[in-house]
Amino acid sequence: MPDAAHDAELLRLVDSDPPAWIVTPTRRLARALTLRVAELRAAAGREVGDAASIDSVDDWMRRLGLQLLAHRAASGRPARVLLSPQAERLAWEKIIFRMPGDLPRELLDVSALAGTAATAWERCCLWGEPSWSDPMTQDAEAFRDWLPAFRAWLDERDFVTAAELPALIADAIEHDDLGAPLPAILVAPAFEKHEPALARIVAALGARGIQIRDRITQPARAAAAAQVWRAATPASELRTVAARIRERLIADPNLRVAVLTPDPSAYGARLERIFEEELDAPGMLTIGAVSRRRFDYAEAPKLADYPLVAGALELLALPSHGVDFGAASRILLGEFPRTVSAAGAGAPIDNGADDRIRRGTIEARLRRERAAALRLAFSETSLATALRKGGLERRARALETISRRLEADNGKRRSPSGWRSEWIDRLEMCDWPGPLRGDVEGLVFRRWRDAMDAFAMLEFVEQSMDASEALRRLREICEQTPVQPASEHHSVQVMNLLDAAGLDFDVVYAIGMTASVFPAAPRPNPLLPVRWQRVQPGMPRVSVEAERELADRVWQRVLRSAGEVHASYASAGDSGEDNVASACIAGLEPMDAGRSEGVAWWAAASAALEPRPAEKPVAPLVRSGGASILRHQSDCPFRAFAAVRLGAEPLDAIGPQPNASQRGTLVHAALAAAYRLIPTSDDLKGLGNGNIDELARDVARETVDGAGDVFDDAPDLAASARMWLAELVASWMRHERDDRRGPWAVESLEADFTGTFPPDAETPLTFHYRPDRIDRVEDGALVIIDFKTSGSAKTPSAWNGDRPAEPQLPLYLALRMAAGYSVDGIAFGNLSARDACVLAGAGAREFSDKFAPPTRKKLRTRADYDTAVSAYLAATSELAHAYLRGDAGVDPRKSAVCTLCRGHALCRVGESGAADDQNGEEENGE
Repeated sequence: MPDAAHDAELLRLVDSDPPAWIVTPTRRLARALTLRVAELRAAAGREVGDAASIDSVDDWMRRLGLQLLAHRAASGRPARVLLSPQAERLAWEKIIFRMPGDLPRELLDVSALAGTAATAWERCCLWGEPSWSDPMTQDAEAFRDWLPAFRAWLDERDFVTAAELPALIADAIEHDDLGAPLPAILVAPAFEKHEPALARIVAALGARGIQIRDRITQPARAAAAAQVWRAATPASELRTVAARIRERLIADPNLRVAVLTPDPSAYGARLERIFEEELDAPGMLTIGAVSRRRFDYAEAPKLADYPLVAGALELLALPSHGVDFGAASRILLGEFPRTVSAAGAGAPIDNGADDRIRRGTIEARLRRERAAALRLAFSETSLATALRKGGLERRARALETISRRLEADNGKRRSPSGWRSEWIDRLEMCDWPGPLRGDVEGLVFRRWRDAMDAFAMLEFVEQSMDASEALRRLREICEQTPVQPASEHHSVQVMNLLDAAGLDFDVVYAIGMTASVFPAAPRPNPLLPVRWQRVQPGMPRVSVEAERELADRVWQRVLRSAGEVHASYASAGDSGEDNVASACIAGLEPMDAGRSEGVAWWAAASAALEPRPAEKPVAPLVRSGGASILRHQSDCPFRAFAAVRLGAEPLDAIGPQPNASQRGTLVHAALAAAYRLIPTSDDLKGLGNGNIDELARDVARETVDGAGDVFDDAPDLAASARMWLAELVASWMRHERDDRRGPWAVESLEADFTGTFPPDAETPLTFHYRPDRIDRVEDGALVIIDFKTSGSAKTPSAWNGDRPAEPQLPLYLALRMAAGYSVDGIAFGNLSARDACVLAGAGAREFSDKFAPPTRKKLRTRADYDTAVSAYLAATSELAHAYLRGDAGVDPRKSAVCTLCRGHALCRVGESGAADDQNGEEENGE
């Protein structure tokens, strides 16, 4: 905590008459000092009273500016209105769209360009307008032409922007026209970043005789000597820092720790997750324990990220014509609108358990029906009808009312304030948000109302909008508004290096200290002459030298902010790129973090985890199923455990039909129909191309017409699907007629079989399987064909190794052999495109160029096939035995398996380090 002299001086300043103005670089420091004043007043037995006059520099200027504008309006002078940042950006958008100059309008991102123009305008207000005589880019020339139009637009409407306030305030102070009493003392620290607006106001106050001080008390702490260490990756760096902090807090729970980084947004949710795991181990280990958050992360979530607001935006985005399944699912399963218990409004909130069950049941039914799109109301397949059938009459009536209003409003334009009123009505119809829980939800709800008010203020700039544009503007405001709940008493503060200005800690960990981010790379504003920007004192992000100077000042302040400072960086980035240390710490010899430090405690010490209670047994071993059991076991044993034993596969996305799976089903059905009509090689060889085309058209038409509801979402695609299917079937039949050797006859088409495997297991698995096609060849043996419609052709290499990528056909081979049949070949029938049909497999003899004994020798024999079959069967048998033994380790076959898997929340492969970088494909042999 600050020392006694600091506390006494702080209290004297805020209690003086008139009270001193204290200006801080950040809101965080202003909040900390305000809280400290309240604590000191309470400790002295005094009423806390009004908040102290302590503001961040931005809030201070806004407060003075509003006081000045109100004073001028009250004195009868022309009133000016302060534009919100959102309204200012909208004004820039209108001017840019109207005056693109030589810039290609159709290629402009007007919204992003408006933000850049607002920043350029701010720099012109604070540093003065460029002379425009220097060489300029086309972008700068365009901004030069926009400036007069923007100024004229402001003057015509008596608007003022936040960037203009410093000059107005300074002028008012100089002429004693601020409309507020001036203090005797102003405490305005020398900021690390040059603030020309602050400098101008401070100069005006100094000219009026105000005492200017740059600190509350003299600094007492000398710069610490930083200790530098490096980790292998950013993830292991975070894990190591969090683990070290946990050990320090166990030894001293009152330790004040700061984790500082040049760019907190680069870590995002990963930092949240790792710090929660490491700093609250008891909360994760103990069943039923309440988690205790021990850190505050300054990278505040945006308003739109909170479920309360996301639910509101989802409801407001309901279209009149139809709702896609994803939106309907989010509305049905969302936490908001929240209901109360059946006992009534006075009972404790339980989020309406019965209501949740009903909504979940409705969503499950719609998912089973694969309703990719629903009308909002007034049809048997509407969302309102589904709600009514599910017993949610009130919600159904609300959707019907909203649907009527949407139909009536179709194409209508409203003012922003009109849309605000309409949206409030719609949300009230839906009972949104319902009862709120806790301070955080209350804060989010207040910020939501502020966002609605900010949207209504756009009326100063745009008098009317259509529904789509209005909702887009509201969503942008929510996505740009950070909401950080108060958290002053957390042990660990995670923040930007600049945000720590003026704060005091016991230990500082500065992470991510690489040369690529600290100092930051120069990024001059593209709408202003670069040469002019570089000569302006203190203008940010304009040169390497300026950023290096700023970084040095920031780092020296960090070294004085705690008695113990640790700096770290990762030697490699997330993409494998090499990192070097920031220039601020480059002269210090780093120590390497221990390899065990970067491993999660729950992975390194899993044996010490609390044993599972006896009443909760391990998930039973599923002993029957399809070939997917072995495919999952081969890809990753944990995947087999999660998918088969836990049933923890993610739900399939519901999209417009026909999707990829259904298209594959159509191909299989059409081929089966064709080969029922042409069951032998002799029948096929007797057909000319015209005959094949006619046959293919017939089976394609029958297949599509009999596809039931596959084309419900896209009936216009049925004709195209018939043509595509006919061409694909015809191409395959021509390939098999021309390239396949030896006679064959279809033995079965998509027939259901059951068998057990492996034969030497005490209790083998029972497999239910359905080969696409089985042929009988000239010596009475069988050939098994599996049709594939994926984009890339499958080859026999998918069966190689101890963990084959595609164990399905080797399993079919083993099961048919166990049933007493001789099998002379297994093959993929690849139909990735009509011009890329190929039969590829392993056979006892050459059935085609790509379907032959699997060897690279010129002379290929049955012995080569028998050798390959033995290897296939051994690998398949071992996979089955591994599953039966309960092998469920997180051990992906290669990294691509993890890329395609959606079960990372269960296996946490990113922390366990199990997924190595095996990006190479298996040998593409024949």
